[in-house]
Amino acid sequence: MSTFSTLGTPPLSPHSSHPYSSLHPPASSIGFSQPSISSGLRIRHTIYDTPQRGSTLIGLKDNILVRNDLQPSPSNPRYYEDGTEIFAYWIYKKLKKAIYGGVYLAYELRVKVPNEKGENGGYELTGNYVAIKKIEWGKVRSLSNRLIEDPLKEISCTQFLTTSGSPHILKALVALSDEKYLYSVLSYCNGGELFDHVEKSGRFSEPLARYWFKEILKGIQVLQTLGVCHRDMSLENMMVHNSSALIIDMGMCLRIPYLDSGGNIVSGVSSGAVRRCLLKAGRGCGKPNYMSPEIVAEKPFDGFSIDLWACGVMLFIMVTGVPPFDRAQPQDPRFQMSAINRQLSQMLTNWNMAPSDTCMDLLQRMLVANPAERLTLEEVCNHPWTRDSNVSVPRHGT
Repeated sequence: MSTFSTLGTPPLSPHSSHPYSSLHPPASSIGFSQPSISSGLRIRHTIYDTPQRGSTLIGLKDNILVRNDLQPSPSNPRYYEDGTEIFAYWIYKKLKKAIYGGVYLAYELRVKVPNEKGENGGYELTGNYVAIKKIEWGKVRSLSNRLIEDPLKEISCTQFLTTSGSPHILKALVALSDEKYLYSVLSYCNGGELFDHVEKSGRFSEPLARYWFKEILKGIQVLQTLGVCHRDMSLENMMVHNSSALIIDMGMCLRIPYLDSGGNIVSGVSSGAVRRCLLKAGRGCGKPNYMSPEIVAEKPFDGFSIDLWACGVMLFIMVTGVPPFDRAQPQDPRFQMSAINRQLSQMLTNWNMAPSDTCMDLLQRMLVANPAERLTLEEVCNHPWTRDSNVSVPRHGT
């Protein structure tokens, strides 16, 4: 049964239909390539408004981030020698704190038409925003062996996933570095976290939840097609842009190892390869409400399965407004009732917030304590609730 017309996405990876298997011993993850980081510099320069608004002078501004390891082309000062267009970024305000620094809003700039001498006549706004993760090198060095989240690996993974061209993965634009900071320049999302929208509404109607759930599945499809496990899927890590949802925060991502026909560990998702489980990773992977029971119990795990478990929790929160349990462990009575005893529908009925029967069936089959019995991505996409045509398209991401 095809899911393509329902999701409006390219064909699913053949591995989306493979269930969890313990036939082969767990293996270590495959590393990402080293991140591509260029030399950067913060300067003070003149900024003008966009050409559409008359290019009026805004003023002399600080905190303009530029790349400084390439020279402008002699024939066209708006481009580097390698033929790529020159962009700069005016770091405007801090949006939030982060473990290694902060996230900032910045204006994208391009070189204004040079003066008669061919000198940079300043920068003009393009009309686009970007988000910049400003990371302190000192914190990277001091926390590198204490935290699972790795900012360098996050840049590597985001750059790797950006090659997919998917609108459902946060896009890496460029990474720049000076002696004190590492700047990861990312595409900007104008709608905030999907969690904020659920919190504002209390809970979503099923047609609206179905819309956003399909958006989440589109991102999961990209991850599985490229053989990547996110490990921190949550409503907080889904950013809304217009009416799309993008997966962000790749700092815990892993590349899943595969076994080829010759018994070799390979990194690519290819026909004939067998997906391997991953060695246990400790309890610090992800947010407590979204962690699968095998992560909580510090057991080996299947990367696809734990991400889909988190998607089940996300759907539960969207249709009820509350998480299904505090932690996926037998000591939690709600986990015991819903995921072990498989009485999720009874639990929701007791709470007086039961969604439709097909929704409860999907939730129950995603939130099963035994990972070998959970639905695969293909099965989730083909479930009657997901395929239902009653979808409420949000306006302006709400």
